[in-house]
Amino acid sequence: MTRSLVFLLPLLTAACASVTPEPHSSSDVVVMQHEPRGEDARGQSLYYLMMGELSGRRGQVVDAGKFYLQSAKLSLDPRVAERATRIALFARDNATAEEALALWTELEPEHAERWEAETLLHIRTKRDEPALDAIDRHLAVEGTDRVEAFRRIAAILTSEGQPGLALMHGVAQRHSGDGEAWMALSQIAMHFKQYDTAQAALRKVIRLQPERKEAYILLAGTYFSAGEIDEGLDQIRDAVDRFPEDQSLRLNYARALIEAGRLEEARPLFQALLRKNPEDAELRFTVALLAMEANDLAIAERELRALHKVPERSNVAAYYLGRLFEQRGNDTAARDWYGRVAEGEVRMDALMRIAALDARAGRIDQGRAHLAKARANTEIPEEQVRLFLAEADLLKQAGKPELALEVLDAALQDHPGEPEGFFDQLVGLVQAHVPVG
Repeated sequence: MTRSLVFLLPLLTAACASVTPEPHSSSDVVVMQHEPRGEDARGQSLYYLMMGELSGRRGQVVDAGKFYLQSAKLSLDPRVAERATRIALFARDNATAEEALALWTELEPEHAERWEAETLLHIRTKRDEPALDAIDRHLAVEGTDRVEAFRRIAAILTSEGQPGLALMHGVAQRHSGDGEAWMALSQIAMHFKQYDTAQAALRKVIRLQPERKEAYILLAGTYFSAGEIDEGLDQIRDAVDRFPEDQSLRLNYARALIEAGRLEEARPLFQALLRKNPEDAELRFTVALLAMEANDLAIAERELRALHKVPERSNVAAYYLGRLFEQRGNDTAARDWYGRVAEGEVRMDALMRIAALDARAGRIDQGRAHLAKARANTEIPEEQVRLFLAEADLLKQAGKPELALEVLDAALQDHPGEPEGFFDQLVGLVQAHVPVG
């Protein structure tokens, strides 16, 4: 087929869009019984090309691949043979894919991307050695970026499920001295939750490339994913010891300790990181929270007061200073700090804490008024709901369940589509033997 015919295809398919031919199943594809010549072959090739396009648009991809193959046989256009191959592979029609691939190879012996199609077809037809050979030919091409090459290999093999994982074992064995091959194997194994295989592969990477930090982190991740938390932490600690100057790695280790609930081990790591990075507000905040958790309130207050001087962190710092003084039993100072929270995600929590402190001090009406004012000042339904629930809880804690029921009833009228929290509160009141209704 001439190049111009390929470019005419969109126009021709558009012209045929109004035609409604009978749908074809794979057994209905019409194949010529004689070998056309000249203009006849050209016309027939274009016909098959259009039928392939129409079949594809209808979702009849098996038929589409067969039509494209018939067109390629007549036109001897390698581009059409390539498309027939790819469509047949997409349709998992191995017989058509095999025939189309052979024609494509004959028409265009050298093609940099054909290895993908060859690999897929050989995997699906259970021919591992030819699949490995196809991958090897790709890797042998001069100038190939091996990192990108193995990334693509891993993506292709992952799409083929367990057979792809098995083939990647073979690739890694053939390229046993290449860390990228083992890295690709580890990624596929992780995808299929084959943690033992991933760990063995990553240890190979580390043996071949001992300075590759990524491998240590991924190895730790395999243990975390397998639920082996202590082993994962041991792996990160080993990486920290090997790369002592890597602050990011140390930070990841400290965060992993927090996730594992080992706060006392995390604290000195965060403190050391903060000493090296005194301008890091996130580190300072973490150090403060860990100190509060450990009841080391002097350290927590020092760090939170320093954080309060950072404009973008002042509201969060004020809120946690309020929590800190509550923890000390100094409600007056706590209320003062909560009052300094002007905006941000903790603003609503600060308002509710102020109301709770007022109620604790016997000023329940003042606390309720504070919540009512906050409710009137927000147009966000979720915040209004939270404030209603806070008021009901405040009344319940003060021994006034009847008033709490009135608040919940008013809330249900204002927000009929938000019953979950209200219902939980109501159940609690009923269980406390409060008469309802």
